[in-house]
Amino acid sequence: MVQSDCSQHFWNKVIGQDAVVAALKNSLDADTFAHAYLFTGAQGLGKINAARAVATHLMCETVTDGGCGSCYVCTRLENNTHPDFRIIEPEGAKGYVIDQIRELNYQMQLAPSEAQRKIFVIRDVDLFNVSSANAFLKTLEEPTDSTIFILLSHSSDAVLPTIKSRCQVYRFKPLSPHEARRVLADRTGITGQRADIALAANGYIVAAARDYLQSPKQQEARQVVIRVFRDLATADDLDVLRMAREILRSALDSVAEMEESMKADLMERKEMLDPSALKQLEVYNKRRLSAFNTRQTAMVLNVFSTLLADVLRLMYVPESAVAAGSAGSEGSEGTGIINIDALEDLKKLSEGGKTTGALTAATIATGQDNIARARRRLAHNVNVELLTEALLFDLREVIA
Repeated sequence: MVQSDCSQHFWNKVIGQDAVVAALKNSLDADTFAHAYLFTGAQGLGKINAARAVATHLMCETVTDGGCGSCYVCTRLENNTHPDFRIIEPEGAKGYVIDQIRELNYQMQLAPSEAQRKIFVIRDVDLFNVSSANAFLKTLEEPTDSTIFILLSHSSDAVLPTIKSRCQVYRFKPLSPHEARRVLADRTGITGQRADIALAANGYIVAAARDYLQSPKQQEARQVVIRVFRDLATADDLDVLRMAREILRSALDSVAEMEESMKADLMERKEMLDPSALKQLEVYNKRRLSAFNTRQTAMVLNVFSTLLADVLRLMYVPESAVAAGSAGSEGSEGTGIINIDALEDLKKLSEGGKTTGALTAATIATGQDNIARARRRLAHNVNVELLTEALLFDLREVIA
């Protein structure tokens, strides 16, 4: 088989996963690839681009000196419009429905349209219920010779053992703050405190941090959270409800900005795509927008968490050490403050907490526990407005 160097275009998007990339490339080069893979790890670590790279390796016959990323196969894989590369997501409110698996089984029996193989990428495989899991297990056990399944999940533990045991498992590990800084610097040229702020606000997911740095609306949303944190201690109940609405409005502004960008991109591609491909791209963009909406709420939680951590540093670390850490080119490792642009407000909170005894390591730990609980609720699709209001009331008790 002739390997396409076009796949390098997608491997380059698999951020900080050198061991996974090397293992997959070796398997593909040796023609020992499996009929079923399971990629596990947090969102933004490159699982879907790894799936595209595998697909490009097997489908594209264009050979270039580097990664082109622009040939006919690469372009359609990027747009999710290749007829032999399908991304499948849960259609039910709580996960996959049995009709989806029946349709998948039917599609699997059909011959590939253009390539030698068909690749089905199945997101969120932890959302199979008993019926859909049993039906999919039969599909997984009896694949056609031309079919490859790539399953995606946030956690290996969440996948049914009967499904996991039939796959080659590749774990996409989270990046450390140091690794994330290095990768972000390589890809954007941005370093220091600006990079630290973007990464910390986005859970050290490099792709999300890069989007943040290019988005005035996302940066404004973070400023709103900082202002709320500053004023929360003296807010009454009505103020707290108003603050929650302000946070939600700023997050929605970011979502609207992303939606406009997607629409502009869709208009550019419209004349090049047939109606079926255009429909697929619209559905994919809708899913992306929904995921981005959730990510914006996660960013709010991340910013609150880093603000609490900064207050704790200011309470217990000598000011000279904090200043030295904050000014360093490596950013917020050690004693450095992440939210350096909010330093004066954070100092007032920490000094007031030390004076009154209201803020301690224990109370700040309680605040972090409240944020962790909100993260768990967010993962279960709770009402975001209620989640934000409850969190603000909890945090007010911590810092008041």
